[in-house]
Amino acid sequence: LGKVDRFPLADERTRAMSPDDDTDRETRLLLDPCVDDPEPCLGYDPMGDILARDDNPKGRATIEVFHLRRRRLRDARREIIALTIAVLAAVRRLHDRGDAEAVAEFEVFLGERVTGANCEYAGAARFVRRHPDLFGIQP
Repeated sequence: LGKVDRFPLADERTRAMSPDDDTDRETRLLLDPCVDDPEPCLGYDPMGDILARDDNPKGRATIEVFHLRRRRLRDARREIIALTIAVLAAVRRLHDRGDAEAVAEFEVFLGERVTGANCEYAGAARFVRRHPDLFGIQP
């Protein structure tokens, strides 16, 4: 499993066929996290399944080529999603009680341990945070 030599393009006519060809002309379909923001293309459900948002072609191709629906990945994302839901629900309750200090501490925890750039499955956690209503969290 994995990418191996797969490099899907939206338009095969743009494929660079020699070292002298301009690769910037290629209409690549795989998301490159060093260049692209994957979050507009990928979404998640409460069970940890990944999906292409709005049937996004880059999202679809990336999910397929990198086999992002593997059970191990789904289960790990499900755990992070459940943690994020629990923390956001606690933050909501603390906010309603007026405990700004505790809310701030939880916000730091989320940023450092769950949604930060170096956190595993942060994209799933950030998706929950941006779309709490999809996960049963009242705004």
